[in-house]
Amino acid sequence: MAAVRVGAAEQGRSILLPVVVISHAPSRELYEQVAAGAHVDTDRPPGAIIHTASELPDGRVRIVDVWESREHAAGFERTRLVPALVAIGAPGGPPEREITETFHLIR
Repeated sequence: MAAVRVGAAEQGRSILLPVVVISHAPSRELYEQVAAGAHVDTDRPPGAIIHTASELPDGRVRIVDVWESREHAAGFERTRLVPALVAIGAPGGPPEREITETFHLIR
């Protein structure tokens, strides 16, 4: 495994940092429909480092993704996630999400 760490000397420089995106789906059924429509299992999205989905006690699904950059995450949303949501008639567009840059990542 390789570790990537951004130290104090590198902060402020213009470098692409991996980002963590955390979002939620209202149910496992909806998550699975969207995942199928976005072809995440059959065609790995460019820039995806890891994708996880876990069912919470209330039935919602927590989705945690790590992307090579914000641009990769935005590209997936624009080209795959939104079209998959539209195709199944999901209300409200993409889910709210929390996006943070990483400063330490072990691969």
